[in-house]
Amino acid sequence: MKLEAAILALLPFLLQPVYPQKADPAEVRTPDPATLRLTSDVRSQFLGPAFNRVACDDAGNLYARRYVPGAKGTEPIQKIAPTGAVVRAFDANANPQDPFSINDFFVSPDGALYLLGWSTEHVHSGSRVYLLRYGRDGSFISKTQVTSDEYFFPYNLAVFSSGAFVLTGVAGKDDNTPFTAVFSRSGNLVAKISEPEDDELRKAAEEGDSAAHDERLSGNAAVELGRVGAGPDGNVYVMRRTSQAVIYVISPNGRVVRKLHIDSSDPAVHPRDLQFSARGLAVSFPGEGAATMLRTADLNGKEMRTYHAEASAHPGVLACYDSSSLTFLSQQEGTRGYAHIVKLALKK
Repeated sequence: MKLEAAILALLPFLLQPVYPQKADPAEVRTPDPATLRLTSDVRSQFLGPAFNRVACDDAGNLYARRYVPGAKGTEPIQKIAPTGAVVRAFDANANPQDPFSINDFFVSPDGALYLLGWSTEHVHSGSRVYLLRYGRDGSFISKTQVTSDEYFFPYNLAVFSSGAFVLTGVAGKDDNTPFTAVFSRSGNLVAKISEPEDDELRKAAEEGDSAAHDERLSGNAAVELGRVGAGPDGNVYVMRRTSQAVIYVISPNGRVVRKLHIDSSDPAVHPRDLQFSARGLAVSFPGEGAATMLRTADLNGKEMRTYHAEASAHPGVLACYDSSSLTFLSQQEGTRGYAHIVKLALKK
């Protein structure tokens, strides 16, 4: 099936487990004037590796989905307390008569959870794309079917404070065409977004250019491996996986109000994760081995700091960013599959 093949193809990019020796804070280096300092490493009850991405809420809880071979995206999203305890599971398949695979999820600052679901049996007419909403206590609240005249396969989700939301995905011949749109809280199309950069990515994918094409993926790699998130300014930020990360800043009415470019300084290095603080954003760039470069910027794209975390700091998937620290969910060697919550302090 297409979804199962896509999941298997994405694993080399998304899982990226890290197997370091015991962390030594002295080995976490970055050029002056900024440094990263290991402040905590908590073993979690969460059994890694995490699939796709990790998120957090304002209380410091992490949210992740464990990768299970053959599960076809049906694994629940697990809520992980800062202590490492798994305190809740959000299951999109409580009703076996209406099963979903979960392509992405979004966590609001107060801990409400939204799941981007793809109907696998599709017992209803119309679009196969759904938005499932859960309360902080894990209770199911609503299921919204997305209305679209255009067939697309969804990959990423972000929700505005109003309940309207942005979906990105792929469409067109061989899934080479980037798809991005804003939908109302009730699932109706508000605006479709088409930028010149996306047309270039479509052409690159059709021509087999490595900027947007990978033989292990079924569609446009720059979209499939991209990230989206909601910024503190009320806009949604859509990041394409390009060597200079391009980010579209989208308002609730569907306008691109500005574009940001975060440079990796190396054409062979692509962005992986995107997270926000009250001041700005952080983008991670996986480097040689298990090392990771992180760049922070304000909401206009002006870069503030560059950080380098060596393999010994075992940075995994970037989950949280605030003014003083970066938090990762990492899998480490010799821990029987358990993940670790790793916090690195940002010190001037």
